[in-house]
Amino acid sequence: MTAVGDFEHTILAYKQMFKQYGMSDCWRDIIAIVVQTGVDFGDNRIKIYDRDKAADLCNKLKQYPDIVFEGHSTDFQPPQKLREMVQDGIAIIKVGPALSYAIREGLFALASMEKELIDEVEMRSNLKEILEEEMLKNPKYWQPYYRGSQRQNAVARKYSFSDRSRYYFTQPRLEKAVQTLFKNIDSVEIPLGLLHQYMPMQYRKVRDGLLPPNAKALVKEAVIRVIDAYNYAVKCNYLMEGE
Repeated sequence: MTAVGDFEHTILAYKQMFKQYGMSDCWRDIIAIVVQTGVDFGDNRIKIYDRDKAADLCNKLKQYPDIVFEGHSTDFQPPQKLREMVQDGIAIIKVGPALSYAIREGLFALASMEKELIDEVEMRSNLKEILEEEMLKNPKYWQPYYRGSQRQNAVARKYSFSDRSRYYFTQPRLEKAVQTLFKNIDSVEIPLGLLHQYMPMQYRKVRDGLLPPNAKALVKEAVIRVIDAYNYAVKCNYLMEGE
């Protein structure tokens, strides 16, 4: 959590430097200051926003009506907590790994269904296996970030909230695997029971005729569900599914 004194010192330091270089008018273009709001996430943990602990910092912001806070690492926060952050003045809420994690999660779900629906092993995308091979072959994007046994690292490479796997999906082998996966899924009819097993949220929209059961749409819906939480936080009267 950023200390109140550090927040005020940041404002003072920048104003002094702007003045020193004859740029005081530029302060009118400053809309936000980056702070740590007490939220964070790691491989296997999420630190949830606590507005009581952030109260002193957020109350101090009220003395500066022309700026808001920008909060880092808001990924994986519950929608209501994101809304509380915005209400408390943390109006710029950054998201990154939660979006790529949703894509990876959706692709893994499709790959699991592919194994059930495509009998010919050589015709399958083998997406999970290829991702693991690429990450082991070039470990620089994940090795400095994961700590643990070989088994723990193997799990983290696939499922860590930090989602270091996102750096590998632009590799040619992965791009080809995704294309094969989409082609295979779209070549068959997904039984609703199977869709319910691996993509229960998407299943409900497919069942109700709100989502086409094609591969790209199913993965895209996984991302939209994350974006919905941020829309809920920043837009008045925005309702999420299930409310």
